[in-house]
Amino acid sequence: MDERQSRWLVLLSAVLAVLVLGIVFLEPPTAERDGDRRWEGIADGRTVDQVTGMNLTLDGNRIRVVREGASWRWVEPVDVPAEGSRIDALLRSVLDLQAGEPIDVLPERVGLGDSSPVIALEVAERGDLVVRIGQDAPVGSASYIQLGQGAVRASRTRIRSALPQTLTDLREPTLASFPRSEVKRVMIQAASTLGSPIFERDVLGWWRTDLDPRVKASESAVHTLIDTIRFTKAQTYLDAMPPLQDSDWIVAVSWGDPTEEAAIQLKQRPDASWNASGPNHPGQVLLAGGELAELLQVDGTGWADTRLVGLRPTLLERLVVRLDGVELDTQRTADGWSDPRATAILVALETGEAVRGSPTPAPNGPPSGRIEVHQGGEVLSLTVHQATDAGDRVATEAGTSAPYIVTSGTLQAVAEALSQ
Repeated sequence: MDERQSRWLVLLSAVLAVLVLGIVFLEPPTAERDGDRRWEGIADGRTVDQVTGMNLTLDGNRIRVVREGASWRWVEPVDVPAEGSRIDALLRSVLDLQAGEPIDVLPERVGLGDSSPVIALEVAERGDLVVRIGQDAPVGSASYIQLGQGAVRASRTRIRSALPQTLTDLREPTLASFPRSEVKRVMIQAASTLGSPIFERDVLGWWRTDLDPRVKASESAVHTLIDTIRFTKAQTYLDAMPPLQDSDWIVAVSWGDPTEEAAIQLKQRPDASWNASGPNHPGQVLLAGGELAELLQVDGTGWADTRLVGLRPTLLERLVVRLDGVELDTQRTADGWSDPRATAILVALETGEAVRGSPTPAPNGPPSGRIEVHQGGEVLSLTVHQATDAGDRVATEAGTSAPYIVTSGTLQAVAEALSQ
């Protein structure tokens, strides 16, 4: 390559570098090109966190939602909780929109008119943003939109796909809202003769306090009930119908300090479906399923705890076991337990079975054993008493005077672990 060719290559490289710098630094940052079309963001600096309210018109109906702290709430046409995550997702879809240059077409030709979906965002200190949404473009992934009463433009993505199918998709469908971890009392009231269980929680666990003396309740059964209450959803909203008065079932949940309460009422319809009333709705709703009603109909013994003791493996600190003259008193250490028998005994306790809530003989004679589980600063203890004709044994536990049965197989497993 001669010197003349070298100079030309240097000159062409310099021109190319200038062109690249011009593209990078002189092209407006809010606009992008896609083929021969230029796209521009419509948010103009607005963010989801700045949106304080939204009006959405869809299929001739309108809702208004407003932000309340970290959540959203419908305020028109009814005052009910909103489905916050879906509203936030819709807001992001709107604020992320990019629009093309104005198109010379009549709005009505592309589905933009009085019946079009309209999203109006109220933005703190930034002014409202109103987006009218028309048809999807026949080619590509665009929807036709108008910003306010402006010209027709195409959006870079199909915003119609982000719209809910119905306005009620943005409404909280659950019957009541409460923090699961703070629930301390659940009451079931039946119109029939099935009884009205009351479950209350203290440091020793959950109890059937409608029984005297109270009986240890199944933690898993109560938690399943609580979760079913929390996640039972409405299929249809019957706001014009007054809340139920002659319900088949009432379930009330109490939580927090000071105590708050939410009551839910259910009534079966002639077609076997269920209507319900709850604090999240001003009238009645048709439930999406009957799981909650089925759970409320569990018989009395179905709520009793069948575990010997409720272990919390990560919180275990000390284990004391005395059975028929054989003893163990062991502490948790960095390497496990100070007495190696503890592992087998814990397995026996974890899989042990008890029968609560059924008629049981009163304790008689001196105790034949005692088990103490120290965990998380609390002590779960039970005392073993006399044998029954079936070979099981009567037992009592801390927190109640109600006797119950410990199965013979459970005590045999504990005894074998102690004798190792």
